[in-house]
Amino acid sequence: MDSTLLITGADSAIVGWISRCGDVPIVIYDRAKLCKHFVRDGMTEDEAEEWIVVNIEGAWVGKGTPGVLNKGGIDKVKEVLK
Repeated sequence: MDSTLLITGADSAIVGWISRCGDVPIVIYDRAKLCKHFVRDGMTEDEAEEWIVVNIEGAWVGKGTPGVLNKGGIDKVKEVLK
């Protein structure tokens, strides 16, 4: 059974969760806050960003895999969806 997953030690970067019919809740982390968390742990900003891309956005460990919030309005969303 899939379960909701958390990033150890990064509770301060949580901004909420997503609920979907038939799925476990998905915890959502703020990208900037995650980056700050990893920098406090000793990474550079570039290392933190790479870690987020590879190990969070690039990972699928079931339906409860955490998500990363990229802030922006409709124009930014349309740009990303091109």
